Order: sequence, then C-alpha cells, then structure tokens
Amino acid sequence: MPQPYIGSLGDLGYAKESVFGTAVAATAYVPFKDESLERDPGVAELKLARNVRESASFLIAGEQKVQGKVTFPFFALMGMPLICGAIGVDQYQTGTNSGASTTLSANSVAQTTTITVASSSGLVAGTTIVQIDSAANKIAECRKITNIAGTGPYTLTLDSALVYAHASGATVQPVIAPFLHAIVEANTLPSFTLEKNLGGLTSLQYTGMVGSKLTVKGATKNEVEVAIDFMGQNEQPIAPTVPAYTTDTPITLAGVSVSLFGAADANVESFELDLDNDVKSHYTFSGNRFPTFVVPAGRKLTLKVSEALTSLTYYNQLAAATAKGAPPVGAETISLTDGASNQSVISLPQMSITKLSQPDKVGDVIMVDLTLEAWLGTQANTLALTNQSSQYLPY
Repeated sequence: MPQPYIGSLGDLGYAKESVFGTAVAATAYVPFKDESLERDPGVAELKLARNVRESASFLIAGEQKVQGKVTFPFFALMGMPLICGAIGVDQYQTGTNSGASTTLSANSVAQTTTITVASSSGLVAGTTIVQIDSAANKIAECRKITNIAGTGPYTLTLDSALVYAHASGATVQPVIAPFLHAIVEANTLPSFTLEKNLGGLTSLQYTGMVGSKLTVKGATKNEVEVAIDFMGQNEQPIAPTVPAYTTDTPITLAGVSVSLFGAADANVESFELDLDNDVKSHYTFSGNRFPTFVVPAGRKLTLKVSEALTSLTYYNQLAAATAKGAPPVGAETISLTDGASNQSVISLPQMSITKLSQPDKVGDVIMVDLTLEAWLGTQANTLALTNQSSQYLPY
C-alpha cells in the first residue's frame, strides 16, 4: 500500500522574475510553518431555465486564480527577498569598511559589469567586495570583483550588473559583512516564481506571484512571524529542485524592541503590522484563462499593539473632542535582532491612533490595545525597513 506524503518533507523555494509571469528556477529557500498556495480552476455554473430542475445547465471554464498564503519565521536573510518584494525595493546597500578607498576614474552607466578606478591597491579579484557610491546619495551598491585589468586607471569586472549610474569621482570602498539594505516602498512591486515541494512527490511552480498582503507579528511566547498573501498568474508541476538554507535563526523575545510615538516602550507584549497592497488581477482576451496583469492598486498600513496599562500616555494621544484637522501623530519603530550581527528595523514615520481599548476584568491585568494607522501627509513614505545581513547583493 502506498504511504501518504507529509508536509515536513516539503520545502518552499523562490526567485525574483525578470519578466512578469516568466518562470525562473528557485535560487533561495525559506523554512515555512504552513502554506495554502493553490489554483482555483475557475469553473462556474451557468444557470438557465430549460424545462428541467438541474441547477447547472452548463459548466463553463472561466477566470482561473492562483493565490495563497505562506507563513514563516522572520529571518534576517531567508525569506527577506519576499518581504522586500511585498514592500517595494531594496533601494541601496552599504557594507562595513575594510580598507583604503579609491574613486571612479570615469562615469559608469546602469547595468554595466565594469567600472574604472584610480587605484587597485588592496583589491583582490575573486575576494574583495566593493561599495560603489554612498548611502547619502541613496544609490550605494556592493559587488564582488572578479577581475582587475590595466596599469592605471584600472578596470574592475564585477560579479553582477550595477543598478545605478555613478559619477566620476564617486567613492569605491572595500567592505565586508554585515551589509545594510535600505528597503523602501515602491509604486510597482516585483513578481516571484514560487516552488512548492509536495513532501517529495513533486513540485508545483507558481509564476507571476505578487505580495498582496504582508503581516509581521510577534508575541512574547512565540518567534516573530511573517505571513505573505500572494496573488499570481499561473501554476504548473515541475521536477523538484534541491533546497539549501542559510544559518540565520528566528527572532524571539529578547531580540524585539518597540518604540511608540518616538519613545522606547518596554511594556509591549505583542504587535501585529499589516500591509495591504490591494493587489488586483485583470483578465483579458489573451487566449488564456489566467490573469494578464496582477497589479498593486493601493497601500494601507496598520499596527496593532497590546501592553499592560501603566499610564494614560496613549490615551492622551487620542484626538481631543475639540481637535480640528489632523490627529496627534507619532513615529513608530520595531527593531528585530537575532543576537548575532543581523538586525532589521521597521520604521513607520507617521501614525495616529484610530482605536484604543482598555478592557477591565476582575483578576486580570488591565491591557491597552492600540490600533494605529499610517498616513502620508508631507512624508515621503509610510514605511521603511533597514535590514542587516551577510548578503551584499540587493534582494
């Protein structure tokens, strides 16, 4: 008798797509708690009056949907590209200085794999990672040198194409881990190919997957957890790839700190951050039953926090009965560290309390339950994530 397949023998791989809906093989994997990725076949009843009692005169092949949720612990590296993709883009990366710097001898263009520098002192092909440009310019990026040519100026070949153009004179600095990634919101979101291994039976490959909703939540008794709802384009079975994992670990109790209204708050017992990208699927007469476009149409951020009542600090942040215009606002941060050199800091520059409750039950500690909502106003963004890890390339 054949034995059933079990979920513990499965795995989840992913890779960012260069072209929406065009499958790419998994390049990274994240250990997950559960997933519900599935394809809705899009079969619908056509109900017609035709002198019989059948509710379905025809079954018609309509719009197919590919969607589902993946839940996994918050890691500094594993799964971070998926988190980044649900927020926006890894805008720039910086490293820890490890030697004397040089400068660009000529302008470089975006998508190039070579740069020209004034000096090659201390640079070693195949080993040295350099940071091109600065965080202040918000276009810093790190690449490994694969070849050094010339007698001055020197041509450096890089292991991956640059994202940005850089001006002559920009600093080129040897760097080592940890590397800091500045992840910011974007009006368009990348798509991913996800691979779900069915316990060793086979893999299902999901293409054109866009992060519809992102939830990051933590409680004192559990690890910090990430849940991402995906909406996508298509699904197909493939031969399983071989998973590989990094050594970073989940973030737990002592690795979490929270700041509310600009002040550290050590009384927080749980939090839940929800980002809704309002992703919509659009179908066209393309000859296919899957969506032609999967588009993020909006963005809404809410933060729920619970803690024991110790003062009226947050009650006093509610809009007064006589308030005119905007309610009181604050800047919130959630800092997550794994105890090593890995750290992620979620920054929410402008939020206001939209709900506050302080339920009082005999024999229990009175809790303060807050719901805050982010709003743009004059801010440039409503959320930013800085992530520190061993990866130097952008997510």
